[in-house]
Amino acid sequence: MKEWKEHGTGPLAYPGHASFGFINTGLNPALQQRGIPDIEIFQGNVGFAEGLWSGLIGYKPEYQPIDRSDLNADGMVMGAVLTRPESIGKISLTGNDIHSRPAIDPNYMSVDHDVKTLAAGMKFILQLVNENTTLWNSVLEKFIDLPNPHPKFSEPWFEHYARAYTINIHHPVGTCRMGPVAQDGSVVSAVSLKVIGMKNLRVVDSSICPFVPSGHTQAVAMMIAEKAAAQIKAQYLSEKCSAGSY
Repeated sequence: MKEWKEHGTGPLAYPGHASFGFINTGLNPALQQRGIPDIEIFQGNVGFAEGLWSGLIGYKPEYQPIDRSDLNADGMVMGAVLTRPESIGKISLTGNDIHSRPAIDPNYMSVDHDVKTLAAGMKFILQLVNENTTLWNSVLEKFIDLPNPHPKFSEPWFEHYARAYTINIHHPVGTCRMGPVAQDGSVVSAVSLKVIGMKNLRVVDSSICPFVPSGHTQAVAMMIAEKAAAQIKAQYLSEKCSAGSY
């Protein structure tokens, strides 16, 4: 804490994930043809800390490491992120009171293709480790085994991991999707970012994206904000000119 406070260095300055990469598994020919990745690989220097996985992430006791000595030990995590999920959730109103919380159903893994793509991402990670055993063995002692009822490294084993241990990385989009005014399902005009049928109500965040971008949503949200800011400024100046006050 002292080192980070005084110099901005040390363990507390670590961002959590040390490296990222993107691959295409080949399971979606349309994405493969366009060179769009369907899996992101991340690596982080963090072990299976009990407070992190059970408290912050919410893993239940039955999903904790089989060998309890693996808890809170030094370690490293590598994971596969589904960049183009086909499963689509929904948000529903629960009443006409503005203070009523909506019902949110993320509908994860409802499309089998998502499960198989994540399984392919995990296989790639294991292949990456196995092809560089000298390097990995110099820093890794063993893999942490988590409860799984299927034969190790079988297809059902990978798919069980995908269903039982997947968490989200908080990049939801699409609840106010943009698109052509005449297109069914469009909420926001792709041209003006205004809610269709409204005069001056814009939506300026990642919710207007019609699908999850392959990278993270931060840059996309900033781009949307820049576009909206330019449009608002242009509209203001145009109206001011028309009123003869500029």
